[in-house]
Amino acid sequence: MERAASPVSTFIGLATRADPSPLPPPRDIFVHIQELYDSGKPFYTKELLCDLKQQIQNARDGVIQSIRVPGLDGVFVEFPVLIGQVYPAPDEPGMEYIIQNPCISYSSLQEVLDDDNLGDYLPYNHIEIGHYKYLRDIHTKELYLNWSVNSVFDASKLLQESRQMWENTKECQELQVKLMSRKSVPISKIVGIALGSLATVYPDFQDRSAFQHALLLTLRDIFCKMHNVTQDAIPCFAQDPVCMKNDAVAAGEHGIKIVEDPDAFLEVDESTVVVSVAPDIAVRQIVFDIARPAVLIWNKVRDQNEDHM
Repeated sequence: MERAASPVSTFIGLATRADPSPLPPPRDIFVHIQELYDSGKPFYTKELLCDLKQQIQNARDGVIQSIRVPGLDGVFVEFPVLIGQVYPAPDEPGMEYIIQNPCISYSSLQEVLDDDNLGDYLPYNHIEIGHYKYLRDIHTKELYLNWSVNSVFDASKLLQESRQMWENTKECQELQVKLMSRKSVPISKIVGIALGSLATVYPDFQDRSAFQHALLLTLRDIFCKMHNVTQDAIPCFAQDPVCMKNDAVAAGEHGIKIVEDPDAFLEVDESTVVVSVAPDIAVRQIVFDIARPAVLIWNKVRDQNEDHM
């Protein structure tokens, strides 16, 4: 059984606004942001995500030492690249943190306008740049292996079995009938966002993820049948930062390409089916800013007072 370290997104490092002028009072900033949103201004665009993707790649390659992100007020904020830096891990004796690749941190409108952010020195930033950090042994420098994963064979077998179980359920049959009865619209791809890792050995997460990936394949087959095309005519993509090499290989054997953030968002257009069952980022807001996909499948929308998700 392969074992791999578990990444954690962090925001170590002090970002700098390009405009050093004093900011308005927080309440005025909140009003301004709400006005921008109500005006229809997209907070997320493909152009923005493409630019961040390229900057992150340049940071990985050592070409740049900071990543520039525009705030909602148009002022750029520079986030330092911290790859390779080491920090103490006070709660983990004998361990330290090693900082690795940068990543995008997304905030929903509700999070940006949260009273808890009053006094935030970056109140206009709905996007920040964090890094993945890993625990490692201070002396041996070996990564702390706290996330076990199944082999490619086991993960692939689980996906196959989950697909068979799912497609024999009443819910799957009802979904197929419902989609087949609707007016056919051109579908060019299936995109899954935040579907988890099907290769993890933790049963609750593993089973949930496997069935969600199986749903992508079901949707592909339904729309291929509707459009009378072969399976390779409608590709499937999935994106989740917890996915590892074994996920990518196992999913790939079944026709699902695992991509890095923000590639799944960049695939979304008016002919896309988007599946995101229980994301912990603002998937709906990001997707709606980018395009109006043909089909969206997600969990029940709950009242914001039920919890903070």
